[in-house]
Amino acid sequence: MVALIALTLLVDPALVRLIPEVGKFLMTIAMSSVYRDGKPELLSEPVAFLVIGGWLAIAWFGARKLFLTRDIT
Repeated sequence: MVALIALTLLVDPALVRLIPEVGKFLMTIAMSSVYRDGKPELLSEPVAFLVIGGWLAIAWFGARKLFLTRDIT
């Protein structure tokens, strides 16, 4: 829980300020594009939906790999 809060409140804004070309492809920034935050540097809605889908696909593949390769001994 603490890691999620730190990621959302500290890491995401820092990446957006330091490397805006990469930071705008983070999940939270893409989601703010979808709900039309109004900032000019945000992604367009179709691109934001693709970015969100990509993050969800990465999370699903990672979770599936961890689930299928767990040690049950």
